[in-house]
Amino acid sequence: MKRNLLFFCITFFALALIFFALQKETVYNHSFKYIAKNWTENANGSGSMLIEKPYEQLNNINFVRWDALHYQLIKESGYSIEKAGGDYIFAFFPLFSWVWEISSLPPLGILLLNYFFFTIGVLLLLHSFNKSEDKNLLLLSFCFPGLACFLIPYTESLFFLVTAIAIWGYIKEKHWIYFIGMFLAALTRPAATLLIPAFLCVEFYYFLRYRNILHSIKSFFSKTLPLYIGTLFVSLYQLSYNSGSLFQFVKAQKSWGKELSIPNHIADWSEEAYGINLAILFCVFIPLAVYFIMAFVPSTDNPKKSSDEPKKYLQLLSIAFVIGTVCNILLFQHGDLHGLFRYVECSPFFYILIFSFFDTIKDLLFKLRLFSFLNSFFLALLFLMIIPYSTNWNFSDAGFFIFFLALALWLFQDLQENKLYKLTLYATFTLNLLWTTYLFNTYITNAWIFT
Repeated sequence: MKRNLLFFCITFFALALIFFALQKETVYNHSFKYIAKNWTENANGSGSMLIEKPYEQLNNINFVRWDALHYQLIKESGYSIEKAGGDYIFAFFPLFSWVWEISSLPPLGILLLNYFFFTIGVLLLLHSFNKSEDKNLLLLSFCFPGLACFLIPYTESLFFLVTAIAIWGYIKEKHWIYFIGMFLAALTRPAATLLIPAFLCVEFYYFLRYRNILHSIKSFFSKTLPLYIGTLFVSLYQLSYNSGSLFQFVKAQKSWGKELSIPNHIADWSEEAYGINLAILFCVFIPLAVYFIMAFVPSTDNPKKSSDEPKKYLQLLSIAFVIGTVCNILLFQHGDLHGLFRYVECSPFFYILIFSFFDTIKDLLFKLRLFSFLNSFFLALLFLMIIPYSTNWNFSDAGFFIFFLALALWLFQDLQENKLYKLTLYATFTLNLLWTTYLFNTYITNAWIFT
């Protein structure tokens, strides 16, 4: 535990060191300038452009950008339609804003609080899956290119923490802790819209396996009850601000053009997110969808419950959540991948798979894993090259390659004693720290939204 805490502290200071160093013109001109330009706002406020300049100076004003402005508004004025300028504000759930208000922290204080929440959440998941002593696995989890989302004033860190608490309670069979954690998760974001169908899919799997309909029904409602209650609580709270409907948080999604439709193109809101989103689409979504479908194929083995059943359940729930999240984005955003990596990679369910799913697939032949990985990589790379949304190669595409490096390190953990593996692990971790500071700077300069 102490070693893991030390790792989190060292990582945070390394991020700070890189970020503040690249604010210095001399450091930037002799290093990062050779591989990347940075975003800056146009003088007329019409958008952003890439130029050769050091990182932006960080302050309490530029640390509140994009959706953080809406959470700050809820903190200061509740769900005031007048101050928000529209009923879109009901799309945002209140717990993060309440925590911000109760803490009385300035915006930059939320950076530290969010990192603390993320730290505790990761440690809880490691402990839940008996991986606390696996130092390589923790380092590997920090190689995936989404860490910036846990630093900015968004709900990711808080949702990660309260869901990790619920998961720990479920594994330890402390049902009241599970209930509280899931209830708080439902107050943080509209998670019920994806988690309830995910629970339903997993319970259906276990019904087919054990043929106990009463147990499946009881299990489903006991696990989803805190989600129903939490979502109802938020809906009633929003009604007190004249939302007009218990489901206004769903209707408010139309403010972003979200509606059921067949994807008619592939695009994004930023090049930084586009590459990562393609990687997730081809290398996470498709393989997990195949695995999940195959799990429903009837087995001739006599089903027996084991001590690892709760962890198996959580694996399937995590897979169902990831699949549901991707389908939701594909079917309700007209093919726009915006938000995909944030909702998938920056969720506790993705980390559950990082920490536990390799034990499930490690018996697959090495050549089969390698073949699947290379196929996914080249297919995603082909799409990245031919789809006209992103045509110029630059550092904005680095997240795509960092994700594949991290995925390869995860997929071939049985080689972790190899010197080349270790070198690649540390190199990917270092590169991802640089990438995280680049995304963080992109956020505070109010560039194209990658979240």
